[in-house]
Amino acid sequence: MRVIGLEEHISFPEVAELQKEIAERLAFPNLTDPTRQATVLGPLERAGPEVDRIPTMDKYGMDVQVLSISGSAVQNDLDTARAVANAKLGNDKVYALTKQYPDRFRGLGILAMQDPAAAVDELQRCVEELGFIGVMLHGPTNFHYYDEPQFEPVWALLEQYHVPMYIHAASPEADQIRMYEGYSELLGNTWNWNVFAATHALRIIFSGLFDRHPDAMLMLGHMAEGLPYFLGRLDEGYDCRNTKALGRMAHPPSYYIRRNILMTTSGGWSPAAMHCAIEAIGAEHIFFATDYPNYPVETSFRQMEDCNLTQEQLDLIYHGNAERLFGI
Repeated sequence: MRVIGLEEHISFPEVAELQKEIAERLAFPNLTDPTRQATVLGPLERAGPEVDRIPTMDKYGMDVQVLSISGSAVQNDLDTARAVANAKLGNDKVYALTKQYPDRFRGLGILAMQDPAAAVDELQRCVEELGFIGVMLHGPTNFHYYDEPQFEPVWALLEQYHVPMYIHAASPEADQIRMYEGYSELLGNTWNWNVFAATHALRIIFSGLFDRHPDAMLMLGHMAEGLPYFLGRLDEGYDCRNTKALGRMAHPPSYYIRRNILMTTSGGWSPAAMHCAIEAIGAEHIFFATDYPNYPVETSFRQMEDCNLTQEQLDLIYHGNAERLFGI
């Protein structure tokens, strides 16, 4: 069976020091086990095509990876001009790999949303010149969220091209982690990242953006950051808080989650989560992803095997949806 992965990361050394600088400024603790990072996953900069990536893809039968720049060196840079330059540099790095290995790689661009006009120009270049299938943004940009009005032109162009904005999990501002005090192990991928990303997505939904741009697509990793499992709760809140009277959104949240949200399987999850997601939003909205090299590829495939899905569901998730929507 053909296999396409939608969240497969690369990095580039030009922003390594900037990444450290930003992490120190945000003061968000990094609790990643260094042994696991070194022995199980391998550093991003070592995951080049000839070293790790293509041999790993071949070992597990992965035909295509959709590559994206990892980290928040663009999204959380206070220097707008530098962010714009690094977004272009990062996209050129991804493009070089897609050009060198056109049968194995496609690209998701990164945008410096600090300058929405520059982001529109770079999105146009990503799609029309580089052949990318969308963009991946690592959380909000300096804690400006993408429901804010200055980002409307970016959404309009995404809708025009019919490509998604993929919002990757990221860390919130340091003052938002107070509730985790004494339990820092709950930060990051244990719990905090998905809560932050899901809340960002809900801001976009509740802003009415998908009424203004009904064909826009928002892609979320890690089983849609839990949103498929809260449809009833979200709709209950929509009703009991009389949200419709605010005039921002015409339908309950579940309507938009089923219509405008695309989900990938990156990271760790259980078979029950997959079956719930299929029932909630449909297999036609779910895409395979491994989160390479941040999650073991072998485990990504084993999770799928443990679900006992039908052949039709497997065909859609592993390759059919990506072929249909993005022409891969």
